[in-house]
Amino acid sequence: MGIVSAVARQPDPDNPMVYVQTDAPINRGNSGGPLVNVKGELVGINTFILSDSGGSQGLGFAIPSALVQIAYPKLRRGHLRRGEIGILLQAITPTLATGLGLSRDSGPMISDVSPASPADVAGLKAQDIVTSIDSEPIDGLPRLAFQLFTRSAGDRGALGVLRGGDALTVEVRVAERALDLERLAELVKPDKNRVARLGILGVDISRPETRFMASTAHR
Repeated sequence: MGIVSAVARQPDPDNPMVYVQTDAPINRGNSGGPLVNVKGELVGINTFILSDSGGSQGLGFAIPSALVQIAYPKLRRGHLRRGEIGILLQAITPTLATGLGLSRDSGPMISDVSPASPADVAGLKAQDIVTSIDSEPIDGLPRLAFQLFTRSAGDRGALGVLRGGDALTVEVRVAERALDLERLAELVKPDKNRVARLGILGVDISRPETRFMASTAHR
């Protein structure tokens, strides 16, 4: 038993994921289990704890049930893949706003746009400040991330952005996010990447668009 001390806790301001924070004991092995209220209704899915010793110290975090509701139907259909538009987001701080000369000192900012992605095709640019999605005001990174999480491949969304002193509305198509292993497989070229002496395939991960690290054993 315990209480919920925060309903939208964001451990990392640049990571859009938010969690339900509770002091109900969550120990190793409880991850993936339900966090329920006194009526037995699902509040979240237990995910991780903050602990110096490895045991529960009163800080547990669960994925909110609102996100579970989005994921469940997709899992029932066979797989869960998030939609993506090809942007990286960053929370604006007063220091960042001053350094970049932004028109706002808070809210979500596009920090990078992947080449040839739906966002790039639609005309979104780095340092665009997102103010709304489908006319719904956006006041922070978690709110925008939640709205993007609810979209599936093929959906379209109208993003309101501030670019300098101009207010723009950009329509963006949502694409299905490829699994990292599939993206890695596209980079592997056995005739060029094989290191025979070590018996491995090596992949160049120095390119900006390669945002993951992995190795593939050659058998």
